[in-house]
Amino acid sequence: MIQIQESVGRNGVNRFQDVATIQTLLNDCLHLLAPQTALEPDGVLRADTVAAIEEFQRRVLHAAQPDGRVDPGGRTLLALLEHRREEEGPTLDAVIDLGSSARFPLEFRPAESYREGMRRFGARRSGGRKHAGCDLYAPLGTPIFAMDSGVVVQDLYHFYLGTFALEIQHPGFVARYGEITGKVPDGLRRGATVRRGDLLGSVGRLEGLDMTMLHLELYAGSGSGPLTVRANIPFQRRSDLVDPTPVLDAAVDE
Repeated sequence: MIQIQESVGRNGVNRFQDVATIQTLLNDCLHLLAPQTALEPDGVLRADTVAAIEEFQRRVLHAAQPDGRVDPGGRTLLALLEHRREEEGPTLDAVIDLGSSARFPLEFRPAESYREGMRRFGARRSGGRKHAGCDLYAPLGTPIFAMDSGVVVQDLYHFYLGTFALEIQHPGFVARYGEITGKVPDGLRRGATVRRGDLLGSVGRLEGLDMTMLHLELYAGSGSGPLTVRANIPFQRRSDLVDPTPVLDAAVDE
């Protein structure tokens, strides 16, 4: 069950992960909050998050004077959980036929599921965008390993908020290992070959946010050109984007 540890909102404790959880739950309740648009679930409490909590309390709890706060085990949290409507991942034309299971890219399974909340593929983001990968929460510096043998198709490059990404063509799919640090093993550049389980780098931290993770995107390999395509709504990614969830579910822990 989705929980928060401390209060979120006006006069709340506002721990990063708790705020991100409430932002995601509010996004999952947008069908009750129209015409409001999705929040950016980045764990930063801003006026738009407080306003969305208040509006939810007015409409769903019928609060005459909403307090703009969500407490652990409180009425507002219970109502958010009751009314949330997670969108199913959209049907994509691209598919991956691995033939055999890939390796899980971390040495452990994250405690916070990549199938839930803001971490899941297809989760709502601000501006109508949808999350194009799965986020694997792990401590800063956690090693990241190649999911299979392959070839580096794009040198390490800046990705998001001070983190970097690496693209590798594996048998049957292309993987973008994103939100990693700017340091990779010597020689890991375009054209280099990797073996299954090789060290690729380590988990990075997003600048200004208390977030450390591997952001994993998968592509069928049938497309060409850059993986990020801003005009390709709603994911803003290349047309052969694939939901990584079933691949991660089937991945082998080594």
